[in-house]
Amino acid sequence: MSPAMFFFCIKAYDGGDTQCNGVMSLSNTSKQVVDKKYLKQLFFNSTDCVINDVDWPIGKGILCYYSSLADGAEVNKQINIIQQRASEKMSNWGKTAASNVKPYSEDELVKAVCKGLTAVIFPEAQVMLTISAQIDFSRAPAEPISEQIVRGAHDGFVENVQKNLTLVRQKLGRRDLIVKSIQVGQNTITDITYLYIDSFADKEVVEQFESRLREIQNENIMNTGEIEDYLEDDVFSPFPQLLNTERPDRVVFNLMEGKIAIFTDQSPTVLIAPVTFFSFYQSPDDFNGRVVVGSFFSAIKDCKFSDCHLSSFILYRGC
Repeated sequence: MSPAMFFFCIKAYDGGDTQCNGVMSLSNTSKQVVDKKYLKQLFFNSTDCVINDVDWPIGKGILCYYSSLADGAEVNKQINIIQQRASEKMSNWGKTAASNVKPYSEDELVKAVCKGLTAVIFPEAQVMLTISAQIDFSRAPAEPISEQIVRGAHDGFVENVQKNLTLVRQKLGRRDLIVKSIQVGQNTITDITYLYIDSFADKEVVEQFESRLREIQNENIMNTGEIEDYLEDDVFSPFPQLLNTERPDRVVFNLMEGKIAIFTDQSPTVLIAPVTFFSFYQSPDDFNGRVVVGSFFSAIKDCKFSDCHLSSFILYRGC
């Protein structure tokens, strides 16, 4: 690779701002020779791991992705688009809506490929292009069977966090709806995404919530049920301390009350925190009907709870 092309490649991942220290740091990165043989060993010679050489305007690259996770046709389409941008010597040729360029590291490569991303590694420049072209396995956002309602929207969350975020943002068009993510589980590398409205959420509650997330040390976190144990005040309490739902409208109602919604990829269940006892009695039907009807049903639920509580007290005293 010529010095001019090397300079051009470094400039790309740096957002177009040329910095001498960035170039110097890359020249002294890993001494491991990155080639097809090394990458195949890195992914244990798995048959669904595609590793091929690819020609690029800035030099030879190595394509790497799992055929079971990435759409090969979409990968080729995106590569053609990015190659055209690189041929035209655009300053940010690798940064598109579906791709990004970053310094190469073995850890980042493994994380990206195992999450379904496609990577193009440029060994000489020690940079890596990542492309989002995953196969979409998720189902249609149908209404959850356990939370059916009479009036209102009949949609529900699916096993794709991006689609779930879409469902929430479609119902809640606010710019102060904040979305943040954190990775937990050293073995599973699970992405936790949480939402809250900055204008309504209590800052101290958000800080405490984020602190508990950072303290999760379990190496095998898979779903929201396991995360719930780390967020509760008392794990041994027989009463639930977080609300779980698969309904977008229920999440929106709670976000408007200043609460936090917790999502994990590959799970349709969302956790809501913090909650009160009466949060478990609320239903979207309470808000979708007329005020008198909604208030009537809410009163019936409260009376039913009081009746059960009183009956239990009478039985206890009778014994």
